[in-house]
Amino acid sequence: MAGLFGNRFDTMSLLNNRLVEESMAAGQLSSYGSGQMAAYQEGRMGNPFSAAVNDLMSPEMQKQKLLDELQAKHPNPDTPEELNALANDLFANGFGDMGIKVRQAATELTSATATVQKANKPSKDLLDQISFGLTSAVLSPQFVDAYFEKQNPTYFAKYNSLTEDAKTGAYTTTQYENKRNAAKRVLENQFKNFRNFVSRQKGMGINEINSLLSNEILLAEAFKEWSKKHTSNEFSGFLDEKMIIGEVGGTGLNTDGTDLDTDSNVMKNVKLLGEEAAKIKIDAYKEMETTNPNLFTPFNREEFEALKKVYPELVSAVNFNNPETQQWFEINFNGIAGAGQQYG
Repeated sequence: MAGLFGNRFDTMSLLNNRLVEESMAAGQLSSYGSGQMAAYQEGRMGNPFSAAVNDLMSPEMQKQKLLDELQAKHPNPDTPEELNALANDLFANGFGDMGIKVRQAATELTSATATVQKANKPSKDLLDQISFGLTSAVLSPQFVDAYFEKQNPTYFAKYNSLTEDAKTGAYTTTQYENKRNAAKRVLENQFKNFRNFVSRQKGMGINEINSLLSNEILLAEAFKEWSKKHTSNEFSGFLDEKMIIGEVGGTGLNTDGTDLDTDSNVMKNVKLLGEEAAKIKIDAYKEMETTNPNLFTPFNREEFEALKKVYPELVSAVNFNNPETQQWFEINFNGIAGAGQQYG
């Protein structure tokens, strides 16, 4: 916008050039004409001091003075709001042509900004990978049991102390599984709450989401930090105790600084799944690989490969028509299989 305002030096130069042109024209007059010209200029301009003052008060210099003031007020307008404010001031001071140009620039910038934001807006499927990634990385059977025990310590202890024959009434296996599944749903809902929080952050575009999903440690750490401000002290304290970030992805170190010779957290969780849970996950991943391969994150791929290594006999045997597999797929890939509430 700086070129729009001009500057006082160019304006003075323009006035000086005009005087030079007048002088050259006067030199071509007859002696009588030269005398008439001199008398006219003396009467119009007066002495040299008056002439200088008149130059400063000329319409051109008054216009330039106003433009200088507007430039000082709006030194670097680079947002639609700033440009519209400048346009309003230009209109108010009689610079309608300039105001129209600035208003047009503001409109074009608004349109361009909206286009960029739309192109960078994460899709619902991509955002859903956040909760799915946390479910896959964190929600091992042991982690669910630990949270279940945290929520129901007395019930958990008594149930596990009973023999199979003594598990009756409120302590049947069915009752136990119902309570355990309720605890699991609490964890899954917190993952979804974190996913929804991320979706509302203006700075989280496609690249930022992909960076978060590609780093299991970063994803887990971000979830823990979020929980400190957006969940109860009890829940965030549980995460601090049970989610050991240094172990995620097998990045822990021995006391001497050497790498631990251990499986990654993904491999550990896969080994603890059991055949039934592994079968459901493998089936879901196979469906995802067939219908939506672009949705695979590096973590998804790592877990799928781990499942193939630990349960090779299940990879060719699973069937996506299994109702339990379909249900798991719909829960964890909310929207991809056409089920679940819309969040993004």
